[in-house]
Amino acid sequence: MEKIKWDNSLTLPEIDGRANIGVAGAFSGFIGNNLVIAGGANFPDTTPWNGGHKTWWNTLYYIDISDPTAKWNIVRDCMPKALAYGISIELPYGLLCIGGCDDSQCYKDVFLLQIKNGKIEVDTNWPSLPVPLANAAGVLLDNKVYIAGGQESMVMQEATGHFFVLDLSNRKKGWKTLETWPGAPRGYAVSAAQSDGFDKCFYLFSGRNYKADGYVEVLTDGFVYNPRLNNWKKLDRQFPVMAGTAIPTGANHILFPGGVSRLIPGSDEHPGFDNVIRSYHTITNTLIEKEVVPYPIPVTTNIARKENTFYLTSGEINPGIRTPLLLKGEIIPFEKGLGTTNTIVIILYFASLAWIGYYFSKKQKNTDDYFKGGGRLPWWAVGLSIFGTSLSAITFMSIPAKSYSSDWSYMLVNAGILMVVPFILYLFIPFYRKLNVTTAYEYLEQRFNPLIRVICSLAFILFQIGRMGIVLFLPAIALNVVTGFDIFLCIGLMGILSLIYTMMGGIEAVVWTDALQVVVLLGGAILVVIIAIFNIPDGISGVIQEAASDNKFDLGSLNFDLKQSTLWTVLIATFFTNLTTYGTDQTMVQRYMTTETEKQAKKKCPDKCRSDHTCHITFFLCRHGTLCILQT
Repeated sequence: MEKIKWDNSLTLPEIDGRANIGVAGAFSGFIGNNLVIAGGANFPDTTPWNGGHKTWWNTLYYIDISDPTAKWNIVRDCMPKALAYGISIELPYGLLCIGGCDDSQCYKDVFLLQIKNGKIEVDTNWPSLPVPLANAAGVLLDNKVYIAGGQESMVMQEATGHFFVLDLSNRKKGWKTLETWPGAPRGYAVSAAQSDGFDKCFYLFSGRNYKADGYVEVLTDGFVYNPRLNNWKKLDRQFPVMAGTAIPTGANHILFPGGVSRLIPGSDEHPGFDNVIRSYHTITNTLIEKEVVPYPIPVTTNIARKENTFYLTSGEINPGIRTPLLLKGEIIPFEKGLGTTNTIVIILYFASLAWIGYYFSKKQKNTDDYFKGGGRLPWWAVGLSIFGTSLSAITFMSIPAKSYSSDWSYMLVNAGILMVVPFILYLFIPFYRKLNVTTAYEYLEQRFNPLIRVICSLAFILFQIGRMGIVLFLPAIALNVVTGFDIFLCIGLMGILSLIYTMMGGIEAVVWTDALQVVVLLGGAILVVIIAIFNIPDGISGVIQEAASDNKFDLGSLNFDLKQSTLWTVLIATFFTNLTTYGTDQTMVQRYMTTETEKQAKKKCPDKCRSDHTCHITFFLCRHGTLCILQT
């Protein structure tokens, strides 16, 4: 798990010769390299329990965090009005500020803050919210802004269940109202955009439900909204993070810095804010306390993020108490060194591939040797090669990850291979052998014309270019993580080595290297399973019990829903996918021609032939689609 390095040395500057006490509910985020904090509210004279009056501000601070010597810039009256407790959305071209309030009312205004030529510019040409809102939660997800909850008024304050979306690619249509979550209305909620293993989703956590009559309830529930399916799902976990913040990390984690965990029942005493970092995993639906931060964590604030570094921009560290300090967190990804043993294994493996290419290069006498291996390859090696050709990094890395995020329904992809085996054995392979072709596209030329052959060959090449991009990129990520090598160097090394042994040894080298790769991959997978079983409490029974409790053995829904990966849609898709791959893909067809077969392309001349020379039999399809024989 990644670590977080904390620092609170950055502080808001003095203003009017007085130390800055900080603000809560400010708009904040990054505009380029500039960290921006605008507006907010505080008690500048004295604490609220001593009669202090809450003041809203229209002051903007910004600093270039890429320059260690940079100073804060202070801009007064930069926004349309003094505001706080709105929503901040970081966009590539500025900071979008949504809603907010002052001491008398909430607002529906939406405007964009930009920095051009060192000056703050405000773009108010944005569609207003359907209703005034403050203390709402919002995120940017797939170029759409989602907003949930909040309150409409400062007079009769009451939480709402509003849920709005604005499509930034077509913002002229304005905000659209969506179905609310299946829970209580709330303000001061926490939201984040993260993947649930299938789709990027909108997550809504905690908050508090309050009404005009004084009713207040701190909420700890959570919900997830899937934009593709347009539905909500309640999360079976408690999230004590009201008024806190959230930041998505990695592929499936959400970090919660601090928050208000609870209110003491029957008491007016405030429990204060904790300084615990919690981590939620969207796939396993687990919430853990990750660490305790050595500094106070503010609430009613925002997180401004720049790559792996984020800032909690001022905020409230105790009821009525602001902080001028900006809490900085740097996410340090977990890294493990490759080690001497692993390095030696990788070097020996790549050396073996190079030697295989060199060894078989000496056997290449003609094009038949190069493209078909002279028909001398053993069936078991070719079988392993066919399996290895389809067993790419996508299979080895992506599908297990998908199974981890969902269930075993993707195992049905392999069932599709079994479904197409009879068609391949009894239709495709005999057909290709009778034609005695080198490529699958020779048949298309014989059946139709050279243009069709060229078009289909180009289509195959373009498909393989796209596929190879993924196949090389995924293991390059793994090599980059464990070795620290530049990811482009990893891609280059794998690609160049593969080209070398293929060009030197032809299909024979490719088949034997594929067979070696299958042994290594399957052997490694089996070894990992064995090691995992011996290092998990209760061994194999513990694995089965845990997997069963999380429904990991589920093969998918039996409902016929083409929008979901149900059992039926996966089977249908995988059948036609594998039929295409194993029946027409050149990488498969070429291997079908490399084993010893009956001599259908070459045999002694029959009795009716008067000469004693060897007779060649050529099979082809005439224009009528009939399989014909040409004897020479």
